[in-house]
Amino acid sequence: MNICRHTVLGAFLALVIVLSAVSAYGAEMLAVARDGVILRDAPDMKAKVLWKYDKGLPLEITGAKDNWRRVSDFEGDGGWLRAADLNKKPHMVVRAKNDSGEETKVNIRSGPGEQYEVVGEAVYGAVFSTLEQKLGWVRVRHDSNLEGWIKRNLLWGF
Repeated sequence: MNICRHTVLGAFLALVIVLSAVSAYGAEMLAVARDGVILRDAPDMKAKVLWKYDKGLPLEITGAKDNWRRVSDFEGDGGWLRAADLNKKPHMVVRAKNDSGEETKVNIRSGPGEQYEVVGEAVYGAVFSTLEQKLGWVRVRHDSNLEGWIKRNLLWGF
């Protein structure tokens, strides 16, 4: 009987640890559904406007109230958006900075590795649709139809 109790307790503790890890690392992310979506300082249509976001910008969901979602962007700015202004289409945004902390361009390559040809460049803040993730690289497509691979650690999103 004592062994059974310890087994159940051990399984329960393992489940708690796994669920804690998922919640710590598995934050929900959504993308802005259309151009001109307004970020507000409170979940109310009359609240102060903080920013206007364009289509595709990935956002981390940090809270919810009724039909509003509290969000945080790739620079840590946050506020409230209507849930209807978000979707689950995966997007990435370039967040690369150099050693001095200055915004920098990144290479877009023809394949998932530095040995592949550079097919374009992207600037800090450029938003891309996410097509595939492989070996620390992300295959992306820009609205201009430029498609290629960018190193994952230079991007933020899902």
